[in-house]
Amino acid sequence: MNRPRGAGVPSGIRPEAALSVLSISLLAIAAALLALARDRPHQPPTWWAISLFVLAFAAAEATQLHMEFRRETFSTSVSELPLVLGLYALAPRDLVLARLAGAALVFASRRTPSPKTAFNLALFAAETATAAVLFSYLVPARGLTPHDLVLTYVCVAAAEIVSTLAVLLGIAIIGVRLTGGGLYNAIASVAVAGTLNTTLALVVVMVVRVNSAGVVLLSLIAVIVVLAYRTHSNLLRKHTSLGQLYELSRELSGAAADGDITTILARRCPAVLRAERVVLRAPADAASDSMLAQVIRAGTPRVLSRRNRHASVRKWLTRHRLRDAVLAPLNDGAGVSAVLQVENRVGEMSTFTEDDARMLETITTHAEAALRASRLLAQLRHDAQHDALTGLGNRTLLFGAIDVLLSRDEAGTVLLLDLDRFKEVNDALGHRIGDLLLGEVSHRLSALLPPDATLVRLGGDEFAALLPSTRSASRAKALAQALRTALQQPFDVDRATLEVGASIGVAVMPEHGRDAVTLLQHADVAMYAAKRAATGVAVYSSDEDIANLRRLALSRELRRGIETGEVAVYYQPKVALGTGEVKGVEALVRWHHRDRGLVRPDEFIPVAEQTGLITLLTDEVLRTALRQVRSWLDSGTAVGVSVNLSARGLHEPGLVRRIGQELTTSRVPAELLTLEITESSVMTDFERAADVLEELVSLGVSLSLDDFGTGYSSLAYLQRLPVREIKIDKTFIMAMETQVAGVAIVRAVIDLSHTLGMEVVAEGVETDAVRQLLTDMGCDAMQGFLLTRPLPGPAVTEWLNAATLRIPGQPGHRSGGRRLRIVS
Repeated sequence: MNRPRGAGVPSGIRPEAALSVLSISLLAIAAALLALARDRPHQPPTWWAISLFVLAFAAAEATQLHMEFRRETFSTSVSELPLVLGLYALAPRDLVLARLAGAALVFASRRTPSPKTAFNLALFAAETATAAVLFSYLVPARGLTPHDLVLTYVCVAAAEIVSTLAVLLGIAIIGVRLTGGGLYNAIASVAVAGTLNTTLALVVVMVVRVNSAGVVLLSLIAVIVVLAYRTHSNLLRKHTSLGQLYELSRELSGAAADGDITTILARRCPAVLRAERVVLRAPADAASDSMLAQVIRAGTPRVLSRRNRHASVRKWLTRHRLRDAVLAPLNDGAGVSAVLQVENRVGEMSTFTEDDARMLETITTHAEAALRASRLLAQLRHDAQHDALTGLGNRTLLFGAIDVLLSRDEAGTVLLLDLDRFKEVNDALGHRIGDLLLGEVSHRLSALLPPDATLVRLGGDEFAALLPSTRSASRAKALAQALRTALQQPFDVDRATLEVGASIGVAVMPEHGRDAVTLLQHADVAMYAAKRAATGVAVYSSDEDIANLRRLALSRELRRGIETGEVAVYYQPKVALGTGEVKGVEALVRWHHRDRGLVRPDEFIPVAEQTGLITLLTDEVLRTALRQVRSWLDSGTAVGVSVNLSARGLHEPGLVRRIGQELTTSRVPAELLTLEITESSVMTDFERAADVLEELVSLGVSLSLDDFGTGYSSLAYLQRLPVREIKIDKTFIMAMETQVAGVAIVRAVIDLSHTLGMEVVAEGVETDAVRQLLTDMGCDAMQGFLLTRPLPGPAVTEWLNAATLRIPGQPGHRSGGRRLRIVS
């Protein structure tokens, strides 16, 4: 018969007494039904015939097919076959006894718990008695007419109904709730399998009456069907597990932190391994858990099956109140960081096997790779937002903290601090003492600031602090005075007593600015006002905002400079490390002011961003760069060019249309244009940025992610961008010669980028030692002063023409594939 079974019974919620009452009631029902059975004259069966049916029922019960739906297991047997045959061959009483004897043989071999054995035997007695008694009344002649066949189906269906109702009542008693889907699957299983088995049994009866030798052929068919179903079931289960493993691996690859990885494992592993739960055990637990210690020492998974009779395994499972388990170590690269403990295979009939151990080993391999990647990325992001010398945050961290406060419409103050007489210390005692002094200053400032303050070093001898809880200018000024007084106390550094002072500027948000750049500029204005007035501390005042006046003047002069040709485009080559071929050039904007001379890009580009001139500036750089590429093409040289897109420019309406028009006007193939974007520009509005980037790629241009490591994105987002190239920020490249961690971070970025199918370009390469390190790491290309400083168009053309190379398949054309030339 077909019986739905609960996947498991929670410990402590097994009312055995109630189940025993139900078992006794079922036996009473069976006895009452047998008393009502109609006696019919027939040949009394011989002992061997009854024994044959005992064996048939035992075989049917032993060859159950188990189907699992979520956390319920449904057991389907072929017991209708001997039941229907017995209806035609045995008296009701003999049939019930044969059924109970056969089932008892199987239960004894399985060592099923006594309450369940008693319930199942009582259930078999009730359902068999139901079918036998009905059959004795409805089919008294034991015929095989169509009418008799229909009535036989009715008898078996009645027995199935009694069985199903009893099992559902038993499940309710022991407290296991069967889900709506599980209930539907149970009833469907009973109906379909019962009908098929009854039909097959009736065919056997017909064949026996015609020619008993036909039973052999029918038995062969039945065996083939059972084996085919089991094979299909195993293949389906493996296919499902592989699909779930893929989903788990995909989630792990996008995990950004250790906590995300453990959450994914806890959520996904039970489905993949058909287990109740997953627990992460700490290696420290091994001191009191010998099984855990064995797994950690071996470094491989171990299966603790419910069928394992070894004393140590049984003792461990009993101690942890588990039916079975699989243990696997999780190695994060520095050793075993945890042990993955998968507990309790869903269903009563199956247990964990070596296949599950191999599957868990595959999962831990993916998890270990994700752990290493997340920690390296965390280190990269930490270094990108922290000062290597003092361990304090840097400008990026400060800007992020300010943006968070402003996004919540919260107030606060910014202090900008510049040390006085620090240059004299550096000049007199050297940079080593100067660095030690900066460390002491950072310690003293940290000790005096409120706990919620964000203290950063901006560079050189400049520090800044964000004070969320200090929202008035007077309180901030008082705190700044206290900091200045503390810094005036002598510092003992390397057996030298040093004295420095400080000038501090104060800006209050949002009164003095609604963005990080403006607030810091205004704090800078106040700090210089404090220096000029020799007061030490000053609060920002618009009357003294020289920076604002300079910015307004710069914006007017920048527009004029773009229109009159003061703004020029310089080019810096990008060279393949492996072959020495020029991969292209990057277009860099320079402003030669007629009065001020050369204006640095970090001065006028923020002004262009704030005043809206960035669109005009970008269009001019793009137009000039494409004209230069066209000029090279006309002379037989194909060199690609990279143009930077600002954060505002990326989100500017009409960007894709304008770039397409410029490509058409200049007659430059789109594949020779690369657009460089930054992480922060994308993360401002990721979905919108991703759509724009897809449109740009559809034009045929390539995309490069510039200054990688200084923003806030993650691999989960990076994988969704159509980026072909990653450019590692020069701060990480320059740190490679002095910091071991810097080398590890660059190597990690290169490996991760290659895994994602992206090329890697190192910016700011200035020494041959760094170039060699990058080559050994497999970095694809480099830029930097080691090759050449940025050059104007005619000069970079001469640089490119220093060697003649040809594009394969295009005679007469010269490519940027010239050999590497080191320029001192």
